[in-house]
Amino acid sequence: MQSVHARSVRSRRLALTCGSSLAALALATPAHAQCVPEPTTVSGTTTCTGTDSDGLRVTTSRTTVQVVAGATVTASARPAIAIDIPPTSFAGFFAPVNIAGQVRGIGQTGISIFGPTNFNAAQLVLTIAPGGSLSGTNGVRLVPIPGNQTGTQNSFVYAQIDNAG
Repeated sequence: MQSVHARSVRSRRLALTCGSSLAALALATPAHAQCVPEPTTVSGTTTCTGTDSDGLRVTTSRTTVQVVAGATVTASARPAIAIDIPPTSFAGFFAPVNIAGQVRGIGQTGISIFGPTNFNAAQLVLTIAPGGSLSGTNGVRLVPIPGNQTGTQNSFVYAQIDNAG
């Protein structure tokens, strides 16, 4: 029969071993930083760092997206960055996106901007810094809403692109 002291020492060793193993597993897990804040905020800035593998959907007006150097934003089920802002006035919206890292649509578009309704304009203002990259089945896709394709509404989707990457 073991003494109380021997059992206590063995219990502490087991606890230390388990704790060390859990710490090692936690360190071995890759960091998956998200774009923050997500969901986006009106007139705010969403900053993407590390790896975001489920993409970003921008649904608020005047939101700036920053993909910093070393960051990667990807998606395979949708565009890596989807800009889909419901218009709230006749003024439309613009969406500034600055890429110093990587944006990759895996079998999808890199960035899609979806058009507004009823006499509005949607503008993507895209800046790709030196060392930044944008890729996908299409780098950028401007998507008019179905009603606009018939010519019955005066709405616009356009992009201003500065590509130094």
